[in-house]
Amino acid sequence: MTFDAVKLGRVARTISGTGFPPAFQGNSAGEVPFIKVSDLALDANRAGVEAANNWVSRSDLKVLGGRVAPAGSIVFPKVGAALLGNVRARLLRPSAMDNNLMAVVPTGGDSRFWFYALSSIDLGEFSPGGPLPYVTDSQVRDLQIPMPPRDEQHRIADFLDTETARIEGLIALRARQRDVLREELFARLEDRLTVPYARNRVPLMRLTDPQRPIQYGIVLPGPDWPGGVPIIKGGDIGARRLSPELLNRTDPEIESRYVRSRVRGGDYVVAIRGSVGEIAPVPDSLNGANLTQDSARIAPYECDAGWLGAVLQTPDLQNQMKRQTTGATIKGINISELRRLRVPAPSRETQERLGRWASAHSARADAADQALHLSVSLMTERRQALITAAVTGQLDVTTARGIDTH
Repeated sequence: MTFDAVKLGRVARTISGTGFPPAFQGNSAGEVPFIKVSDLALDANRAGVEAANNWVSRSDLKVLGGRVAPAGSIVFPKVGAALLGNVRARLLRPSAMDNNLMAVVPTGGDSRFWFYALSSIDLGEFSPGGPLPYVTDSQVRDLQIPMPPRDEQHRIADFLDTETARIEGLIALRARQRDVLREELFARLEDRLTVPYARNRVPLMRLTDPQRPIQYGIVLPGPDWPGGVPIIKGGDIGARRLSPELLNRTDPEIESRYVRSRVRGGDYVVAIRGSVGEIAPVPDSLNGANLTQDSARIAPYECDAGWLGAVLQTPDLQNQMKRQTTGATIKGINISELRRLRVPAPSRETQERLGRWASAHSARADAADQALHLSVSLMTERRQALITAAVTGQLDVTTARGIDTH
């Protein structure tokens, strides 16, 4: 059984967001929530969007020329890298949006079904390409949407609510297992690498290389430049994206102004904005890469590199960084504070021995972490395939209850 498809513009309308100048931002209460892309990721909005970091009055919204999308609308990023993530969210209350978002307002049917139907479409395929992906209102209105009878929409939505919740519960469990695994590893590292030396009053040293001090990177790297110089962002560090094939690149002319923040194989990079404290070693394949301003380079100086990488991930060092973190919405640590970090300084022989021990334990933990990551990836793919099959009629939801999601 498959469902007939109709052009979206025949059964729904679109609303594009409007510009949101800083002068209107920052109000935590008001008449209308003003949704930004970052709001879609709020914990309070997991089941649907009703919270926002910014609110406006209707009179301000009139000045801005903004429109209110009604509850039940499906919102999504329409421009930039966020478009390629294919995030969809259903409004639970009337809301305005900034100009990076668009809303689809169904004229009928079950809004949950619309959410799943739009989740089955990769909008990145409709972008004309170039450094800034985007889709237009007319492209969205021309989308072909499966349109079963209303009763069938309810059945599909009920089924997908149940099954996707099961999958998301498993994904959350795997993510927690990964967190626990890392917490246990770092606690063991601290027991070996810092606690004994703190008790024995081993001298502390600062992480300062006179020739290559701790340094953040390019302030404005510009748009992605194919064939340019790889740049490492703070988000790349925690996401384990440190390979030439996965990183964005910048214009070599721009990069040449920031020679001081180039990295070498064997350096460490640390996120200094957002996920402050995420650490990763720089592979030799990224010799000469540069950083953005939300990441920083730490070059091993008069110490064993393996030992240093392990120490930087211990709770003691992570807590040192977190104590110096500032910022209300986007957390960050200043380079001057990062340069003041102090680590125990046992003998070089002890460092090398502990570095080998930490490397062996980290390798086993990484293998387990990769297995959990693969499990999450497979379940995410399963969730997407299930949605697509259900909304297009390839899967009969009346006979598919309780299907295996493992």
